Amino acid sequence: AAGALFENNPMWLEELQNDDNGGADDDFGETSIISCAQGTLDMMAISLPTKVVWPIVMQQTTQRIQSPNVDARKSAIACLGVAAEGCKDEILKGNILDEVVQCTLAAAADPELKVREVACFTLGQLAEHCQPNILRYSSAILPVVFQLLDDRQTTVQVTS
Repeated sequence: AAGALFENNPMWLEELQNDDNGGADDDFGETSIISCAQGTLDMMAISLPTKVVWPIVMQQTTQRIQSPNVDARKSAIACLGVAAEGCKDEILKGNILDEVVQCTLAAAADPELKVREVACFTLGQLAEHCQPNILRYSSAILPVVFQLLDDRQTTVQVTS
């Protein structure tokens, strides 16, 4: 499916071929491999049945969140945030929201800056798309958000 997306978007393909920074996502406004992947996941989560997308997101998140590799942990939390809108119905079933919130709060305490930044994004996505159920977690989320606002890294503070 992703291959067809790139074939139908020659601009993305051209930008990726001309990328001289190895796919690093250091220009937020620029198309990159990471932003293309996130956009693809977002479109899939919104367009495909949740029962197809969500199990894959959770499987990948569960595997990657425990990784010693910072980029694997970052991608795990990013997947949760990106899929939150399209998969909100599945997230709101049973105790899945609890699992997602706990995972995201743990990522907010990660020693690595990149993981904490993405955890802020994911908390925002959950707050936006999982209303009103997310309010049950305000007593756990708010202290973490306040801690992130006091983070030693300005980029974490801004993302909070």
